[in-house]
Amino acid sequence: MNVIEHLPSASHFGEAQAQDDELIASLEDEQLEPQPPSVRDFTPEVDHLARIVDRLGEVVAALSIVAGAKKAPKVRPCQRPVTAFDRRRAYAARSRRDLIRTRVAEGQARYRQLHGERG
Repeated sequence: MNVIEHLPSASHFGEAQAQDDELIASLEDEQLEPQPPSVRDFTPEVDHLARIVDRLGEVVAALSIVAGAKKAPKVRPCQRPVTAFDRRRAYAARSRRDLIRTRVAEGQARYRQLHGERG
């Protein structure tokens, strides 16, 4: 099974998995969400193509404004591989937000305690 799991996603096996209704039915909901590409599959060529698609999306958004749209369409960048560095950076950002929320809640509680509910 280890060898099979390392086959490229564009292989016949990957195609067979994608077309297997029973396999898809057995997956959990979170497993059905689109997954970012693997680092292995995200070659320099794929990276360049993703950058081109991202820039074209920005051009389309800019042209829609020029054409008179009141609001530019939301442009989603192509998915990129998620690495351990990305996960660590996201964890640090969540930790900072949680710390700020905690400090704000503590400050609000102290304020209410000193000044009453109506403050």
